[in-house]
Amino acid sequence: MTCAELAEALHDYVGGDLVLAVHETFEVHVAGCPECGALVRTYRYTVRLAAALPKCGPLPPAVEARLRAALAAELEDG
Repeated sequence: MTCAELAEALHDYVGGDLVLAVHETFEVHVAGCPECGALVRTYRYTVRLAAALPKCGPLPPAVEARLRAALAAELEDG
């Protein structure tokens, strides 16, 4: 397991969506890699923070359109 492989499947790892053998491989890597350990802790913390945010209603259409355009441009450049 490499750091890049862990980062690519981080969402599935934290969400518990990996098969047991792959999950165990992640556990071994995280235990021996301080950088990935920090990445996993930070990701879990971010998920908890986002889940605790108050829910809001839908965005005004003009704001949603600007946000989608900005995200699309960022993805094209990325």
